[in-house]
Amino acid sequence: MFLLKKYSMLTAIVSLICIFLVGCGISTQPVQETIPQNSVAITEDVWSQEEKLSYAVSEIGLPTSEAELTADILRGDNWVAREMETRFWGGTLYRFSNLFEMVEEKNIHMGACMQRLAPPYDHWETQGIFYLEEENSDLWVEALAGVAGEDLLLEMRSLADEKRYLARLEWGGGVEILLEISEGLSGGFWYQENGIYRAVSNGGRKLTLFDEEGQQQASQNLTGKVMGFLESPQGGALTWYGFDQEELVLWDRPGGQVQARITGQISQYADFGIGYAASGELVLADTGHVWIYDGQETREAFSFLEKDYALEKLIGLGAGEDGAFLLLAELEGRLCLLEAKPVPAADMVEKQEVFIVLNNSSPAMQKLAARYNRESVTYHVTVTAAGDAGDPEEYRRRIQMEMAAGGGPDLLGDWTVNIRECIAQGYLAPLEEAVGDMSPFVETAFMTAGAEGRLYGAPYECYPYFLAVSSQLADASSWTLEEMYEAVGNSPAQVLEMGMDSVGIVMAYGLHDEENKTFIDWEKGESHLMEEPFLELMAFAKEYGDREEYPRSETGERLAEGQIAGVQIVLSVPAQLNKARSCFNGEASCIGYPRERGRGIYMEAVRLYLNKNAENREGALDFLRYLLSEEGQRQYMEYGSDTNQGCWMNLPVRRSLLQECLDRYQQSVKEPPAQSHDDRGIYWEWEKLDSEQEALFWEILDQAVPAVFRSDEIWSMVDEELQPYFNGARSAEDAAQALHSRVQLYLDERK
Repeated sequence: MFLLKKYSMLTAIVSLICIFLVGCGISTQPVQETIPQNSVAITEDVWSQEEKLSYAVSEIGLPTSEAELTADILRGDNWVAREMETRFWGGTLYRFSNLFEMVEEKNIHMGACMQRLAPPYDHWETQGIFYLEEENSDLWVEALAGVAGEDLLLEMRSLADEKRYLARLEWGGGVEILLEISEGLSGGFWYQENGIYRAVSNGGRKLTLFDEEGQQQASQNLTGKVMGFLESPQGGALTWYGFDQEELVLWDRPGGQVQARITGQISQYADFGIGYAASGELVLADTGHVWIYDGQETREAFSFLEKDYALEKLIGLGAGEDGAFLLLAELEGRLCLLEAKPVPAADMVEKQEVFIVLNNSSPAMQKLAARYNRESVTYHVTVTAAGDAGDPEEYRRRIQMEMAAGGGPDLLGDWTVNIRECIAQGYLAPLEEAVGDMSPFVETAFMTAGAEGRLYGAPYECYPYFLAVSSQLADASSWTLEEMYEAVGNSPAQVLEMGMDSVGIVMAYGLHDEENKTFIDWEKGESHLMEEPFLELMAFAKEYGDREEYPRSETGERLAEGQIAGVQIVLSVPAQLNKARSCFNGEASCIGYPRERGRGIYMEAVRLYLNKNAENREGALDFLRYLLSEEGQRQYMEYGSDTNQGCWMNLPVRRSLLQECLDRYQQSVKEPPAQSHDDRGIYWEWEKLDSEQEALFWEILDQAVPAVFRSDEIWSMVDEELQPYFNGARSAEDAAQALHSRVQLYLDERK
């Protein structure tokens, strides 16, 4: 078994949830009580395996509330509904939205829309309140205030005098104004019991009672911080809860007897959830964990992460059927309803583990693996990163040693091991079986993952990169090395490419064009590195290498002025074409690197590799197929999208999704466009691509060649032998001869 370093995922801070309210606060006064109670602290689970319960967590599909916004609610094409508030009370989801009519640049407030989703959660009930049609047309809905049986309680505001009123909405009927809400009760939560309306306000420290006529009957300052109440599924009795210092306290009524104190799970300083399961047990939750209190002790039921649910927000709890409980949450930016059903631990099906090691942490891959785990009944994928280890280099070395001994992870990412060496040693397995038909994919992305005619890597995202220069320097679609020498030599440029040193120029502008046999004939195994063309390349690289002898913040200005000839553009997102233009005062030529034939646009990819001795080969292949499927690719792109910009931040390897990627970017552009900049003083806008740029986007993808360079194997030789020349400590001829000798020996050994 491959030993993985465990990791933890950060989860978002969540909103306070409960069965009947949402609230959070800090009590500065101790709770006074008349009957002492024993505290209950969290205990270790000492039950036997036969007695112990586990929980199977599954998602219940929810219909979209937007589908119910019919013409009866949105009474024109220019009407919109804007969600204001969502509550989960007593197992029913309530949603309040404002209705607006968009007239030119004005938003005319036309009414409110109330929706509820009750068990079995198969459809939304929807009701509109249209202010111009109501008897009290100057009363607008401000907030959801509570429930009264099957009806909904609303807090409404008068436009005439700003007074607040409690109103009752009868589903399928009208709105009834019940009573005026005094200033101190605004924002409180309300409930009805035996014809009496009760309001808890003032941060949970005051209870006020009203009769059916709306007349105030009594008011009581509460001894403690009451935060809400729960209705038991077994008889409907109410239990109130709040805090005394660090303890969660349950009361039979506000200011009444303490029923229990629970310590060690949830805090009043953070949001939490509390509710009843159908069994009558009390359920406590946050976005990380769920606990059960049975009246005597508290035990942890499960961790959401262990169930592969990284919740972003927890909205509420409710009782389900057969001892289950329901959790309404936000997951991956959408609303979801989870059912946690108790199952004997012995009956839980154990999934087969698939271990993946990446070089660096990838939130997108973590989320996709979690989604896969939730859907798969057979396999469970665990993703870890070498970069998270205490000593990443030692970790990578150990992985390769384990693979040499027949162990190691099932799947590996780029840079976790020496991929070329592992292929040569037979540690990695070909992947044609997992990929199958190659026609749906970007061919050049998969060409980056082959060796000796076999496919060893499965690319799951790709990005072409190329050189952009000012169109005044070179207004052409491509150029040769000689044409570049002339253009740059006749320009004011002092540096060839931003951030590219002299060794980099030799490699990227010379040796990477392996079809050019002037420097190295790879097919014949002949080096020509001591000949005049290479000496000319060396001299050019020495003159135009970027030594960064200028402030980084001036880079943008130097590009605009022509002192730096070019910049590498990595087309991971369409906005990079705007960056290219911005670097050269709006006149950019995406000419690419010099090549004897074609255009120097190179395609790179991010890949996974299959360990030949994978312990769970079938599970690894199943996950790869999911990752490369249209659903998997789209989900992976979504998980890697920019939440601020609203577009994908990588390019998929499925051709069918490339148009969707471009469309998503075009549709995400804001007005005015968002701006980006880097520490080199380069500014560009996330504005829509024009027709010329859209055509260029496809042109770049179609003309890219795989970024697979045999010359990278000699990069260290080039660096070691030419750096003394670039630093002025060695003649060009001596450096070239030394490099030629080493490279020729390397080529001879491989003949």
